[in-house]
Amino acid sequence: MSYEIRRIRQTEAEAVTDLWDEAAQSVPDGGPLKERGRRNIAAMLVLAALHPSAACFVAVADEPIGLVMAELDEGLLPCRGGTVSELYARGDADIERALAEAAIAWLSDQGARVIRSEVPLDEPGGALLESLGFEPETTRYGLYPPLKLGSSTSNCTSSP
Repeated sequence: MSYEIRRIRQTEAEAVTDLWDEAAQSVPDGGPLKERGRRNIAAMLVLAALHPSAACFVAVADEPIGLVMAELDEGLLPCRGGTVSELYARGDADIERALAEAAIAWLSDQGARVIRSEVPLDEPGGALLESLGFEPETTRYGLYPPLKLGSSTSNCTSSP
C-alpha cells in the first residue's frame, strides 16, 4: 500500500476525527466518541495543522489511515520536552512506526531533548516505543473517586 506521512491539513480535521473515533473504539475499555468530544477533537486538529507547539501527523493513502500527535512541553525541566500521543494506524505496524518517527523528528527539530509517550499497561505499543529508543521510566496510577451526592459533575467521564 502506498501512503504519505505529513502534517494534517485543516480540511482533514473531520476525517481524522473519524479515525480518532475508530482508534478510541479499538482499545479494550474504549468506545465511540460523544458528539462534544468529536467537536473538541476536530477543533484541536484544525489548530494542530499550523500550531507552533503541537502537530498532528497523518498517514494518507486515498484517505487518512493513521495519526499521531506531537506536543512540545515547556515545563520545569532544564530543557525543552515533548510528548508523542494518540498513535494509531489501521492495523499496520509499519505505518505506526513511520508516524512515530515523524512525530519524534518534528519534536527533535523543535528542540525537544526529552520525548515521552504513555502506553497503558494492558495495551500494545510498549515494544514499538522501546524499539524507537524509549525507555520505561515509571508506572502511572490513576484514582477516580466517586462524586459525592449533590456535587457538581466534572468533564471527566468513564468513556471517551
